[in-house]
Amino acid sequence: MGTTTRSRILVIDDDLVFRHLLDAILSNSGYDVDLAENCRRGFQQLKVKNYDLITLDVNIPEMDGLSFYTKIREELPGFEKRVLFVTGDSSNETHLFFTRNDCRHLSKPFRMPDLLHEIGVILKKKEDRYAG
Repeated sequence: MGTTTRSRILVIDDDLVFRHLLDAILSNSGYDVDLAENCRRGFQQLKVKNYDLITLDVNIPEMDGLSFYTKIREELPGFEKRVLFVTGDSSNETHLFFTRNDCRHLSKPFRMPDLLHEIGVILKKKEDRYAG
């Protein structure tokens, strides 16, 4: 029987309760989860660990999620396709950013099956890139 590696997810959100909620949902769904309270800390963690996916809020103090996404795209090309925005921000500016950059996103509040579906789509695309 082969060994399967659990996908590692980094959750970046400034809301402590929401971080722990995502941690519980994702851990119970079979993922290894790390948490970061802001984008600066999240980027530090990206430098030392290999993540399969990042969930990212938009409205975060210090560096917002859109700026973080742009930084990832510039400094870690291709990794931005592993980002799932999970946000309550429904502004036109944010929606336009998501559209222009072909970002996967979920609006808060979300349904757990929708979250797991979006994560599955991103992870499948990652696997398909490495399989070819």
